[in-house]
Amino acid sequence: LVACSNPVSSSVNLDNSDWLINTDYVRQGCFSGKDCIPSLESPGKSSIDGANLQFLDDNDLVVGIWNGQKYVAYPHSILDWHEIVNEEDYTISYCPLTGSALHFETKTEFGVSGMLYNSNLIMYDRDSDSYWPQMFLGSASGEKQGDKFSLEPMFLFRLKEQYLYMIHQIHIYTLIFLCASNIPLYLRLSTPKDLFLLYETSSTMGAVLLHINKLNTTFLDI
Repeated sequence: LVACSNPVSSSVNLDNSDWLINTDYVRQGCFSGKDCIPSLESPGKSSIDGANLQFLDDNDLVVGIWNGQKYVAYPHSILDWHEIVNEEDYTISYCPLTGSALHFETKTEFGVSGMLYNSNLIMYDRDSDSYWPQMFLGSASGEKQGDKFSLEPMFLFRLKEQYLYMIHQIHIYTLIFLCASNIPLYLRLSTPKDLFLLYETSSTMGAVLLHINKLNTTFLDI
């Protein structure tokens, strides 16, 4: 996160005429560039009573979606460390710095570009290498410039309260969780929250903020 104070690598063309966003607000988010934060590809899942969910707390936040067959929950405690989950027909993206998440249809894999726009995640797609600032809701640079995400509904809830509500009020009986069976133990037992708090409160990070972007909600219902 300290790297947020640094200009973007010279290998990336940030000429404003080639972008649909103001690149004065683009910063390098991590030192090693693309995929410095590894995305997950079709990760393992577990039912609500599965053996791989001991790392979850009743008060943990999860991003929930309907994938056409069942409800799937993506815990923040995993998304914090990966930010992008590529599934067969859709992608989940989550930016811990802005607290924003998206669920969109796609056949393309996305990765973390290593850059931030106004402290928000910039993704890239692995087909065309175009750049997609998350909260821009589309591609700002590259072959796909001007294309928009095909957004799908999603919701944010705390594990205990909302799961019980869903069972009793809207008869959702199956909830499948992104599980931690293939995720290193130290990532399951720790959280980068302290690092993000440092980012938000430090006067020395040098991150450029166009506006207040700490969102209180991380759901879309389009």
